[in-house]
Amino acid sequence: KIFKEKYDYLADPHTATGLSVINEKYFNHPVISLACAHPAKFPDAIKKSIGCAPEFPKELEKIFDKKEKMNILSNDSQTIKDFIINNI
Repeated sequence: KIFKEKYDYLADPHTATGLSVINEKYFNHPVISLACAHPAKFPDAIKKSIGCAPEFPKELEKIFDKKEKMNILSNDSQTIKDFIINNI
């Protein structure tokens, strides 16, 4: 809810968990948080959190029919940096 109010960014529940940790900690360097999913995938949780369900974008209408894709990376900052640079 803090990021929605402060930055007008609505995060899915999993991303919001990470953002809450970022918000509570002090970092003396830039921090990047990667979103896990679109908040529209979790309408009940979003509605419970902020009082209204998110809009479901047309681009996501067929997402539930698709095969899930993911990349599992080692817990190593250089590996994560390289992945981001090579995939954006």
